Amino acid sequence: MKLFLLFLFMLLQNPNFAFSLSPDGLSLLALKSAVDQTSDISAFTNWNKNNTDPCHWSGISYMNVAGYSDPCIVAIAISRQNLRGYIPSKLGALIFLGGLHLYSNCFYGSIPL
Repeated sequence: MKLFLLFLFMLLQNPNFAFSLSPDGLSLLALKSAVDQTSDISAFTNWNKNNTDPCHWSGISYMNVAGYSDPCIVAIAISRQNLRGYIPSKLGALIFLGGLHLYSNCFYGSIPL
């Protein structure tokens, strides 16, 4: 009982204690941050740190990979959004990324390996 009360107290002190964004989700937020804020960013309406499941963010495809606790991002499709910005190096952390669909936008920089 004391252990449960301690856990409850810690959870109330820090509401993000039990829920955190996966490394893939953090990489996706880096892409969102790299977009010029004067762009129409409606493509990212549900891309936020409070939505801890990036697999259900718009334009994201994922798969479960043996040996990984979280599903892995395999494709990003945010084409035809009239976005401007750069391609952040953090996208290189998406080790299972096989599709990056950014056409009809204006991104600059190299795609990280």
